[in-house]
Amino acid sequence: MCGRFTQYQAQVRYLEKLNWQAPLAFEPSDEPIDRREVWVGEKASLDLLEFRVATGSPAEGRHPDNIAAEHGGLSVRCVSLVRHGRLQALQVDTRLAVGDSVWFAAGDEYASALAHAFSAGTEKELSAHAGFFGEFIVDPLCPAGDLAQAYGFDLKADEQVMPLRDMMRQRLGRRAVVGDRVSIGSFVLTVRDMDARGVVTQIGLKCPGLPRID
Repeated sequence: MCGRFTQYQAQVRYLEKLNWQAPLAFEPSDEPIDRREVWVGEKASLDLLEFRVATGSPAEGRHPDNIAAEHGGLSVRCVSLVRHGRLQALQVDTRLAVGDSVWFAAGDEYASALAHAFSAGTEKELSAHAGFFGEFIVDPLCPAGDLAQAYGFDLKADEQVMPLRDMMRQRLGRRAVVGDRVSIGSFVLTVRDMDARGVVTQIGLKCPGLPRID
């Protein structure tokens, strides 16, 4: 019992050294952050609704078209994605990150449901979200070898000195996108956020279940 407890304490201290932090949660909102009406004819107008991805929201890590289909079917369309002040072209592998602004062409009757998808949500929803991205956020510049040393798993010699984000890119064999996952032993690293240049700025760490301490 004492050995397992001491090992667990050491792991927690190492996570602190690696600069992890719990995701921030915000009060849910049932309103878009902006509304615009665009006239497309003398008697026809288009309603545009803007939403921003909150940490822990159901929208984080998902494709905006999937959110549109889920909450409005053919009546809701994503018209733009803005990240770090820049318009982003939607790709098949596009995944929403915290702080992204998304504009939908949608009637006001869909506003509340869409807003809920972009808000931090309930404790149950936050728990489900952590199940994908992981319970902790790790500094992407942290040496992969430090994590390996803390938990006793093996890495290739060249990976030991790599920052986590570089190690993930090498294992993926391509440029990373939000939602990409890499397993290290029984731990899972997930790309959580990226900047406008495509550089990974947040990595989620999902830990295996801890042994029961009797």
